[in-house]
Amino acid sequence: MITTVNKNDLIALGFSEGTSRNIIRKGKLLLVKRGFEVYKNKRIGTIPSTIVSEMLGIDLQFNLEKEVKNGNTKIKK
Repeated sequence: MITTVNKNDLIALGFSEGTSRNIIRKGKLLLVKRGFEVYKNKRIGTIPSTIVSEMLGIDLQFNLEKEVKNGNTKIKK
């Protein structure tokens, strides 16, 4: 199963909201360039973590534990 990342996950990692949105936006553009046309949809706000790792040059080896009741994301290390 592919691990995905959204804006809230990046915020939980310490990025600002604007930077998080920008990372997701650029990741989607990269995926569209590679032929994944589904990412042209503006409602898709999640991209594979491998794309984020590739863009930022860091390895995102973390497990995400999402709390459904508050919509918050917690990172387990």
